[in-house]
Amino acid sequence: MWAASVLHFTMQRSATTKSDGPCILFRFFVLRRFWHPWACAFNISGCPWVGHANASRVFNSYLTTVGHGARLNMNIPADRSGKMNASVAQVMADVGRALNDTFGVHVAAALNASGACGQGVVELALPTAGQPFDYVVTMEDLARGQRIMNYSIDYLPVGGSEWQVLVPPVWKTSTAVSDRPDGHDPRDSRIGHKRIDIPVVAARASKVRFNCIESLTADVFVRSFALHVKRVPWEPSDDK
Repeated sequence: MWAASVLHFTMQRSATTKSDGPCILFRFFVLRRFWHPWACAFNISGCPWVGHANASRVFNSYLTTVGHGARLNMNIPADRSGKMNASVAQVMADVGRALNDTFGVHVAAALNASGACGQGVVELALPTAGQPFDYVVTMEDLARGQRIMNYSIDYLPVGGSEWQVLVPPVWKTSTAVSDRPDGHDPRDSRIGHKRIDIPVVAARASKVRFNCIESLTADVFVRSFALHVKRVPWEPSDDK
């Protein structure tokens, strides 16, 4: 279940990040090129401290942490009775429902695609042209190793013949490795385990395609490429 991703990313062995104090050579030659999960916790890094957060904030933080290849440490201790605070438990129940309802169902999806790094490594045709979607989720097949170093996503407008930008590439503005996925970190151009992208336009698309811009090898392998609609209990549903 998608709701388990938060716990999964918290429990897996932590990779070294800048805050852990790796040597400068490790940061330059390893962290700068390869995806790895980094930890995100507490308010100082922009991550949710659930005692002061509502479900919407936690959900949005999931998108910008787990959705960018990070581990989201929720920091939810039990109280002196050994039980979770009732309000926190309700927040997490709402977040779990939102994650499962949003990412447990797709508008369209392609599995186990591969090809030479270039345009249209994966191409999706929407079941109904113009059907709305809110997120694009891409996952690399890490059993074959991480290969994709930069990418973009395009859409073909309904009735159109020219592809338009849906998710632009992330161009490196700094070689520094930071801990917050703010869209400018070199790691943000990678896919790795999973990338959740929010389209830059509200597209009425007939097709969506994934483009590989740069890779470590000639061929790349995409485990999953899917479109999803946001469905959360704290917002009214328009039955997209």
